[in-house]
Amino acid sequence: MTNRFNVGDYGAVANSNAIQTEAFQHCINACRDAGGGEVIVPTGAYIIGSIQLFSNISLILQKSVHLIASLDLKDYSDFGLKSTIAYYDDPDYVKLWHLPRHYFQALIVAHHAENIQIIGANDALIDGRNLQNPEGEEGFRGPMTIVMSQVKRLTLSGYRVKNAANWSHCLDDCQDLNISRIAIIAGHDGFNLHHSQAIRISECKFATGDDCLAGYDIHDLLVDHCYFNTACNVTRIGGTNLKIEHSQITGPGEYPHLSKGTFTTHALFKYYAINADARQDISDQIEFNDCEISQLNRLLDYQYQATIMQSGPELKLLRFVDSRIRDIQQTSLFKSQGVKTTLYFARTTFDVDLPILLAIDAGVTVIFDQCQFVKATQIQLADGTKYKLAGRVTKKFKNNFVSNESSQF
Repeated sequence: MTNRFNVGDYGAVANSNAIQTEAFQHCINACRDAGGGEVIVPTGAYIIGSIQLFSNISLILQKSVHLIASLDLKDYSDFGLKSTIAYYDDPDYVKLWHLPRHYFQALIVAHHAENIQIIGANDALIDGRNLQNPEGEEGFRGPMTIVMSQVKRLTLSGYRVKNAANWSHCLDDCQDLNISRIAIIAGHDGFNLHHSQAIRISECKFATGDDCLAGYDIHDLLVDHCYFNTACNVTRIGGTNLKIEHSQITGPGEYPHLSKGTFTTHALFKYYAINADARQDISDQIEFNDCEISQLNRLLDYQYQATIMQSGPELKLLRFVDSRIRDIQQTSLFKSQGVKTTLYFARTTFDVDLPILLAIDAGVTVIFDQCQFVKATQIQLADGTKYKLAGRVTKKFKNNFVSNESSQF
């Protein structure tokens, strides 16, 4: 029989102006001391600061639960967490991005744990209130919403996150993640997945002010039946065996980028590999399959070694299959600085009104396999040569040469 602990039995009062953190933590600690179980949050609004979850605990947010971030920065903690994201300890990056000492403070924190769940009713809401911290990242970002570090077997489902003061979810070095039916509204990033593996994200809705999915050294990620909208990048990722399928991706952002005040969706895919973190391998087998993609600034932004965000190991293969792409505003850049990289499109339809769809450099191989171009556009090769793409196209572009061969990946 599952142990059940109700935060109301430990002094939590719904719909009060008082901070409820202490009562929440007493209830969680009692559950931990009993060997685990369910921590029940009954209907109502609760103002909290940081709470810590432990192994074998399920946090259950019942109907119409509203967790509200305290506006007092003193109410937040990282509980001694030591993240595996290496750049936050690098002096150059700390200075560049104005990273605070306790960067991973959050409303809900767990680290070095296993078998954790956060389950919400469909109308359960976690509100970060866009809390600002003058000492925080970029001189204004506040605490994160949920930080799970080095957690095995993690389930997140059903709730909504609104106005995250920094990342909605930092899930670093986690393993076996099942994420479903979550909505992320405004705020900053959706899910940051650095060093995590064996991840399933399904039926989620992203309407974010920053990247929807971010992180490097991600392994074995499957995203399916999701809706993506952002005022930054849909994905800023690197890793191996990453697949996004059966999803709708559209811009411009419904909510603004908080530091820039803009709504433009920058790119569907922006590569992420950073030299300040040695724990990374070459990225490979990244795929978008059966996706509807529209109204973005660029489709792709891969400029290897041109920026610090793309300064780590290179990308080997990016693939698009059975997708539909329309209303792209600017030329996509796919440049590898001579490192061998393949960009592959199979049975993909392009409906774009652009003089040049894609510009590549030496080292990049681009394959269009049975692709359809509704309007004529061009690809620009490494030597500046432009090649027309119109109608049904099966072509391979490599080292300034064009052939009619089709390759399978």
